[in-house]
Amino acid sequence: LKFPLMLLTGIYSMVFNRAMGFNVNFPLITSRLLRSSQAPLCMLRASAFDPSIIRAISLDITGTILVHRYPIMQTYADAAVWARLPNPPSAEELKPAFKQAYFKHLTESPCFGFQEELSGREWWMRTVRSSLELCGRQYNEDDFQRYFRRVYQHYGSAEGYETLADAAAFLDWASERYVLGVTTNAPARTVETVLPLLGLHERLRWFVCCRDVGVEKPGRAIFDAAVRQAGF
Repeated sequence: LKFPLMLLTGIYSMVFNRAMGFNVNFPLITSRLLRSSQAPLCMLRASAFDPSIIRAISLDITGTILVHRYPIMQTYADAAVWARLPNPPSAEELKPAFKQAYFKHLTESPCFGFQEELSGREWWMRTVRSSLELCGRQYNEDDFQRYFRRVYQHYGSAEGYETLADAAAFLDWASERYVLGVTTNAPARTVETVLPLLGLHERLRWFVCCRDVGVEKPGRAIFDAAVRQAGF
């Protein structure tokens, strides 16, 4: 079994900590866990856990080391106003529409269009267009492209995200002790563009996203790819 060599750290997401109102010292808690006899959740089946066998730590991205700087649907609504769309949809209208469109396209074209060999940009364009249509809005192509580009640029820029303070401290602490990497269902652009923009890529040694593999977590194949890239 390969996986005891890799600690999967999605369970430490600050989304949970913030939602529960906790103020958690990320590196302190994790370092104590690794030095203790308490196994991580992914290893509870083991009768005995030796923290010294951990050689790598696999992180997720959104909600674990970074978050969106602004509410997503408000960003979409603000972009519609910026693009001067006629009768721009509100954040309240967009929220259920985007959820439905996102689920539809992720179901029909999993892993952001992996099987169809769609570009990530094309996958998002289809999803955003569907979101507007579900709000009862149809725009001419020039208006739509102006709107979509505004949204797409925002989520390809540092302005769209912020690094969680405790996650940054954890990366500093853990990168001196373990091989760190990313295993994520997030879009490839988050890995290839956003992490470098925020200066987070320097402390990470491997990057596996579902688009690369064609399988989302918790599928075995994406973790197998992470193990290979980590160098075991």
